Amino acid sequence: MGVSTLSTSIMKKIIFPFLLFLVFYSGCSENPSESDPEPVDEISGVYFVHGEQVNLTYDFPWPSWGGDIVILSRDTIETSFTLEIKLVENRPDTIRFFGLHGANDGKKGALPWTCDEFTPFDCAFANLTGSEFVVDISSPLGTYDAMGKLENGEITLDAHFEYRGIGIDYSLKGVKVQP
Repeated sequence: MGVSTLSTSIMKKIIFPFLLFLVFYSGCSENPSESDPEPVDEISGVYFVHGEQVNLTYDFPWPSWGGDIVILSRDTIETSFTLEIKLVENRPDTIRFFGLHGANDGKKGALPWTCDEFTPFDCAFANLTGSEFVVDISSPLGTYDAMGKLENGEITLDAHFEYRGIGIDYSLKGVKVQP
């Protein structure tokens, strides 16, 4: 076998397949400017919130029943906890809270259990308009009304939970600690 036969054999076995691979690979890759960018979810994540929690005890009839507000006791404490927020898939105007105290914290709350993969129907949902959200829950375990704002990895939340003779007001601020 001569030198020219050897070089032709090398070209057929090594160089041509490599060139074909390059042509095929460059034809399959997308130009980033032509493809639609994935929407960036800057809301979903774990947030550390802290602030004031005011525990109230009412006299009967309770405010949610249309009675006059007569507060028997008031206890103000500092509180902090983590909660998770997720955008609801295919619903850009809805977010879902996991572990929101007063709504679904598994203790005192308008929803019966902690929100997890075993009880996904027990999660607090909120309507989202721009960066502002509203939570409105009414169940046999109480009512929970909240308004807040999610912006630049920060959250503010003012909420009120009420069940029979008990009320809890929350005034919270927080930051995203995990995407």
